[in-house]
Amino acid sequence: MIALFGPRTRLGAAVLARLTVDEGARGREVLLVARSPEERDALARIHPDRSVVDGSDGRWPRPEGEVAAIVAAFGLAHPGPLRLGDLERDARAFDDFASSCSGAARLHAVLVSSVLALAPTRGRAAYGGSKNAAEALVAEAVRRHPAARCASSTRAARRSTRSREPARHALHTLARDRRRDALRPARQGAPRRTRRA
Repeated sequence: MIALFGPRTRLGAAVLARLTVDEGARGREVLLVARSPEERDALARIHPDRSVVDGSDGRWPRPEGEVAAIVAAFGLAHPGPLRLGDLERDARAFDDFASSCSGAARLHAVLVSSVLALAPTRGRAAYGGSKNAAEALVAEAVRRHPAARCASSTRAARRSTRSREPARHALHTLARDRRRDALRPARQGAPRRTRRA
């Protein structure tokens, strides 16, 4: 199963479109995670062929096998009002989700966060800080799973910037890695291609 948090964001919609055509993700159930009953109903209308859950109600399926969580939205939105309750709501939802995966053979989580977490401007300081908090909260929830992996786009970018790579190269690398990392868990379990002699 692949759980997509934030399917209505531009990034989430792009990931969903890619999952639809990606060879490695075919045949795997894609679960769209809404943040409210209203969003759940809207997603169900837009994607009648997909499973949709309201992450705020605590009712999650109990998946087995390998599970991938792609987190494209977590906490504060920008632009928007500063509501720390949004961060708490999403942290609780992801924590409940990770707990529901306790019977899964493996849990892969990929947090696709904003580069603003690395260098927030004055007007976006709260938003950038919330992305760092989101990374810590997702990692903590995943750490409790016996067979889990957590990847973060901002962590990859930090490694690039520490290596004194020019900023534009770090951001280009981040964008490339973000696309690759978001789809890697979906490809897990796909039949391997063999070369013909």
